[in-house]
Amino acid sequence: MKDEIYVFGHKNPDTDSICSAIAYAYLLKKIGYKNVIPTRLGELNSETKYILKYFNIEPPILLENVEPTVEDLQLIIKIPKITPDDPIIKALQIMMDLDIGMIPIVDQNGKYISELTLSDILKDYMENLTKSFEKHETYYRDIIDVLNGQVVSGKCKENKLQIKGRIIFDSGLRLNEQCNKGDIVITGTNEFLQLNAFKSKAGFIIMTQNCKLTPEMKNLAEKNQSIVVKVSQDCFETIKLLNLIIPIKNLMSIKSFYIFHSTDNLKNVHESIENLDLKFQHFPVVDHNNKLFGLITRDLNFYPKKVILVDHNEILQSVKGIKKAKIIQIIDHHKLSDIQSNEPIFVYCKPIGCTATLIWERYKQENISINKNIAGIMLSAILSDTLLFTSPTCTEIDKKAAYYLADIAGIDIDDFGPKMIEASTDTKTMSIDQIFTQDLKIFTFKDRKFCISQITTTNYKDILDRFDFSTYLDKICKTKGYEFAIVMVTDVVLNGSEIIFEGERKNVVRNTFNISKNKTSEFLKGIVSRKKQVLPPLLANLSRYD
Repeated sequence: MKDEIYVFGHKNPDTDSICSAIAYAYLLKKIGYKNVIPTRLGELNSETKYILKYFNIEPPILLENVEPTVEDLQLIIKIPKITPDDPIIKALQIMMDLDIGMIPIVDQNGKYISELTLSDILKDYMENLTKSFEKHETYYRDIIDVLNGQVVSGKCKENKLQIKGRIIFDSGLRLNEQCNKGDIVITGTNEFLQLNAFKSKAGFIIMTQNCKLTPEMKNLAEKNQSIVVKVSQDCFETIKLLNLIIPIKNLMSIKSFYIFHSTDNLKNVHESIENLDLKFQHFPVVDHNNKLFGLITRDLNFYPKKVILVDHNEILQSVKGIKKAKIIQIIDHHKLSDIQSNEPIFVYCKPIGCTATLIWERYKQENISINKNIAGIMLSAILSDTLLFTSPTCTEIDKKAAYYLADIAGIDIDDFGPKMIEASTDTKTMSIDQIFTQDLKIFTFKDRKFCISQITTTNYKDILDRFDFSTYLDKICKTKGYEFAIVMVTDVVLNGSEIIFEGERKNVVRNTFNISKNKTSEFLKGIVSRKKQVLPPLLANLSRYD
């Protein structure tokens, strides 16, 4: 099980979303949380890139989804290293210890190359055994060791006396059949067959089930210079054990067709396993380097990934697979939405201008000092989200936090703030897709969707001259199924926003903001906050319509 905790903001992340995730992950590490990873759900916008570079902070890693994968499974069987040159008995012992019917075979570097199954070992014992002994170097002394046998007549002249003959059951001998000196005869409890085995002049006789060596048999053995070994096993068990001295490479299967990777989505794994014969109960898993990760079973119970949400609490704005993750905290300054948890969690929400202000409060609550660079990015988030304190969402708490953090970071707000905003308005190389999606939020109302994108600039007319938003919005409403779509081009100098809108229910937007009939765009003085000035009246108007 992986025990990482992922901290992230919403999709199409803005500066607050990114900087709050980084700052909160840093705080959690300071108070004792382990494996806390700040992440992002999309590309950084130009403002955020400027801020992170300015304060020498590494961008968080991209988190594409939190859906359960193979490495999240509760049951992953770890397998000792087994190579093709190991004896079968080593593999079989592991199978018995772990109660599994197959074992992956790896090379000397631990990379998966094949597998050995119990059916491989049991299949056609006598035929495989004889062929194996003829093909590979196998020795009498190894047989005695594997069978834990007792030599009761004759002796091996040398430890490396190699087997060159057949493996024969006494029942397979014809009456008075003569064997070669290199042949092995396995005899059971039938006295007649026993005697016939000794008369065969085989060079090696195995007496199973601790059968008694009679004087007549002893005389024949000495006369024929046969080596006689007594073992406790029956004939079938003896054959099984004899197979175990064969190198694994002689019996292992070809590479499995149902190998999984540690990062495979469990939904896909489940579908694959469901289509396999029930005789397959264990499945090899490798990592990205093809090294053996372990074995999994048909039991796909998993540990959900642990996540902390900042700057959002809505499913549509969160990461793919959020419903299957374990949310352990939410830090936010938006309205409560549809995120749910299966157990009580820590939630810290306030109606203020920026999530980073809440993070600042959490630092104070935990009595943790803030270093210069972390203070810098938290300050930047506040300045960005409050539009340099001009947004109606800005509170006295936001201002207090900003000046406190500016003092730590050694930043002059009046000098730094405009430079940061100027960096955010650098859209000269951006496409309409990029500029629209860099701060886009999708909302739901009674299972219907609409979206609002906000673009912050110091010259809104320049943005309008460069992009045909009306045509673009009409297209995405049809392709994405939005009832309406809005672009807010917010001018921080003029303290207002050009509202552009399209869609089947664009009249909702028009009526909400008293925009003249047939118009789909208008500059609204004093409207700069999507969260406080645009979304609430839209939702209220939608309620009246429905």
